[in-house]
Amino acid sequence: MKLFYLCLGAFALALSGCAVGPKAPFSPGQGIAFSNTTAPLSVEYGNTVATGLRTGKASASNVLGLFSFGDCGIRAAAEEGGLRTVEFADYTNFNVLGIYQETTVTVYGK
Repeated sequence: MKLFYLCLGAFALALSGCAVGPKAPFSPGQGIAFSNTTAPLSVEYGNTVATGLRTGKASASNVLGLFSFGDCGIRAAAEEGGLRTVEFADYTNFNVLGIYQETTVTVYGK
């Protein structure tokens, strides 16, 4: 019986990875059935002008929490948009029932 509770505890801890992992400075609320939210990756904007900037996007996907693929890094997004400098970045989380999840990083710069 102790083994059962040990396995149950390990399983619960494994499922809490999203709750205890690294976080962006702001994380919008997530729905259980469906989410499509956008938030900033940084709050260090300084005197950044938000108009007239080009954008680049990069995405990574997850299926059933078992298979993950893609590159949603800032460098990949900057290369996709042809940016030499990045002023700031946002991220978007899309989730349907935890079956399919996609994270997209959008960078803004010149």
